[in-house]
Amino acid sequence: MLPRSFLRVALTFAGAGLAVAPLGAQEVRNTSYVYQDTLRVLQQSVVVPASVADVWVAITTAEGLRSWAVPVAHADLRVGGIMESSYDPKARVGDPGNIRSRYLSYVPGRMVSFQVVSATPGFKYGELLAGIHTVLELDPVDSGRTRVVETMVGYRPGAGYDTLYKHFEWGNDWSLKQLHRRFAVGPADWTGLKAEKSSKGGDR
Repeated sequence: MLPRSFLRVALTFAGAGLAVAPLGAQEVRNTSYVYQDTLRVLQQSVVVPASVADVWVAITTAEGLRSWAVPVAHADLRVGGIMESSYDPKARVGDPGNIRSRYLSYVPGRMVSFQVVSATPGFKYGELLAGIHTVLELDPVDSGRTRVVETMVGYRPGAGYDTLYKHFEWGNDWSLKQLHRRFAVGPADWTGLKAEKSSKGGDR
């Protein structure tokens, strides 16, 4: 999930040579809809050039997450286990400002769901995240391609939910493109980001 400072980090990616718009990325499809008249479901998907097994590793292990999503990650894949991450390459697992999500359920190689339990400090409307959960589903297209569907459920009417919806609509699009890039181009090189941040005196 994306912290409030995400845009600054994304711009730093571009400055460090890590393309924000992945090279040759397939367009992310938006199939969002409204449920029971008022509940919004944010749903986006992309076809990744990799097997289901490889994509599963990328989204459910610390090493996999570090290869495309964030420079700092920890994943304890079990019901009630915690996934911890940070977009700050100087962060460490256990830091109080990290993002923490609790795994709600999973089917090995098919689906994993989670819910944010601790956003970064100052994240606007972060208290509303307790009513929203994310589901990642993997659908094999063929032996070398996998459709990844990301669905967020729990967006209710209101300005706070509107803000979160727009934030994650953009952020999830970016994340799915990064996942595609990981297999189409290669793993993210976070050392370039570290060098860029160091030369500029840290994240601004």
